Amino acid sequence: MNNENEMVRIELTVHGSVQMVSFRYRVSDIADDLEIVGKISNNPNKTVSIIAEGEKTKIQEFVERIKIHPISSEQIKEIQEKSEFIPPQPLAKVEKIEGGDKFLLYSGNYNKFEIIPEETNKELVNSLRTASHLIDRLRTDMYHNFQTLNNNYIQSLEKIKNYQADIITSHIIFKKIKLEDEEADGYSINIGNAPLLIIKAKKGYVMCGYLNIATANKIGDIAGIVTGVKDFDDVLNADIIEISENAKKMGLKTGIKGKDFLKILM
Repeated sequence: MNNENEMVRIELTVHGSVQMVSFRYRVSDIADDLEIVGKISNNPNKTVSIIAEGEKTKIQEFVERIKIHPISSEQIKEIQEKSEFIPPQPLAKVEKIEGGDKFLLYSGNYNKFEIIPEETNKELVNSLRTASHLIDRLRTDMYHNFQTLNNNYIQSLEKIKNYQADIITSHIIFKKIKLEDEEADGYSINIGNAPLLIIKAKKGYVMCGYLNIATANKIGDIAGIVTGVKDFDDVLNADIIEISENAKKMGLKTGIKGKDFLKILM
């Protein structure tokens, strides 16, 4: 009989990087979501065993959803090249599931999906290692995503640089700033207690401390940083405290005023 709603049982062996990476807890959440009962446990050979019981269609979906793995290095490279954000990635990497196509007789022996714990000390070590791996992954992904945000912001400023009149909204100000016989482009975005400020000359720019030199160096910009500024006049009159590598190559130095830095870049 081919009844998709019939109750069935499967016994799975999962291979890959599936221990000390919160895999059992991810699988338990999926089982609860699908109203599947059974149990999951670690094996001495680094695999994981799963017994699951439930409706056949939900068991089939369960097998597909536990094929957990991060995106490939090629996909990450493609995301970085497009300056897009990397989504949160799992630590687990399932390489093979045995038993996913073998439906067995439903036993009715389970009333919930249970994680079978290992002995206490080992569980504690596993939890600490998982936390450490997760922090490392988050640090890497967040570093890229903050750089992407920084780059996208600067690119957005480039798209509006040809406006000649001042543009003022409740959150964004664009203003032409006189530097002797030249004009620079001033951008101010209200994002909190202090605005994000940039004044851009023809060859480079001065930015407030919200942005960072590391990104300027990565994309080859000529840039300087000032801090403690709340408006364009502050930026012009504040001392440059840090400059990019390409700014150094031009002979620019820290300690000069923002307006003098910009005049050289006109």
